[in-house]
Amino acid sequence: MLSLIHFLDEQGTVIDSIPVDYEDAFTLDPLGDLCQEHHDKGKAFIIARVLTQDPKQPEKNFYSYYSAFQLNKILFQTQTYHGKRLLHRLWVLNPLTNSDIIGDVEYFSVEGLGYYKDPEDDVRLTSSPLVLSPGGSAPKERVTHMHQVEQVAETEPLEPAQVPIKHKLKIQTQKPDKEKSVMIWNAVRVGTDDHFLRKSEMRKLFRENALVPEDAKLFQMPDVNTDNDSDDESPQRRRRRGSCHAM
Repeated sequence: MLSLIHFLDEQGTVIDSIPVDYEDAFTLDPLGDLCQEHHDKGKAFIIARVLTQDPKQPEKNFYSYYSAFQLNKILFQTQTYHGKRLLHRLWVLNPLTNSDIIGDVEYFSVEGLGYYKDPEDDVRLTSSPLVLSPGGSAPKERVTHMHQVEQVAETEPLEPAQVPIKHKLKIQTQKPDKEKSVMIWNAVRVGTDDHFLRKSEMRKLFRENALVPEDAKLFQMPDVNTDNDSDDESPQRRRRRGSCHAM
């Protein structure tokens, strides 16, 4: 039986699909297994989709897929700067291809149990997903940004997530024949890395749906608390940070 993860835009249109056995490069687990693991614990698994250029065919681009919880650990770092809590968006390459990331990193939330669909049936979404208010796209050039976050952003305790199923499905009344059906997980686009940088509700979404608190915790840069603090970062580290702007 074929099993797929469908990627849907904000209008409920399928824009991409991958098999459930697509392996996450960080955990080495199939994304389908991670969807199931989060579902079993009442959480929503979040997948990151990254666009890069094909090094052998520069005129073509392709997508890579990751656990967004793990990818965020290399995309973002926190820092305390003169008492302010800052969030840095680092300039990084696609981990799988070591090539530049094109445009925004997209986040897709998998909520609810995967369903069986007969390929001949017309199963469509009947309601729109919850989408963050647009806050402007991230620059296409991958530069570092910095955004002040709440002091409690990394320390507040996680509360049990209430994950409503927002995507109502029109399913055939007869029980499908699993041998002739396709098991599908719907992953709905909920935002981008720019939303994570600028919007507290996006960061809260990750904290609430992490299986363990460490999944949503980001690495921290050296704190700067006085004017006498020395900057011991290497030139390579500074290049990775790029230019920073307080928001």
